[in-house]
Amino acid sequence: MDKEKDLQKLMDKFFDADRLDAPASDFTSAVLHKVEAHTKQRLSYTPLLPKWVFIAILLLVVVFVVYVMGNTDSGTTEINYLESFDFSMTWLTKGYSQLNFSRILGYSILPLGVLICIQASLLSKFMNRTNSLA
Repeated sequence: MDKEKDLQKLMDKFFDADRLDAPASDFTSAVLHKVEAHTKQRLSYTPLLPKWVFIAILLLVVVFVVYVMGNTDSGTTEINYLESFDFSMTWLTKGYSQLNFSRILGYSILPLGVLICIQASLLSKFMNRTNSLA
């Protein structure tokens, strides 16, 4: 019991000599200024692929759609898509002349490509709307 009283007196002596730590008087305003400065910064959106890549892909899709829709030969089940292109190199035309796609493949690639483009644009708009800081 006597030891406890000595310890209590010792603790009281330590606490009386030392005061509690307190932050500086302008601590809150300094923190708020830093937070405001951080929120004023805008993240710049830089897409992974530049705009010209999307335009090139869109142009290729349009050319493919026009070519598939323009081929009205309904008697055959296979279509040689590269037959109408005029290549100057004969080794290239010989290699591509054996490349045949079925009409079903052509018609299945078109909706798939369109749906992927629609989904990519919708996801891009959603991500831009939810990740903005302002």
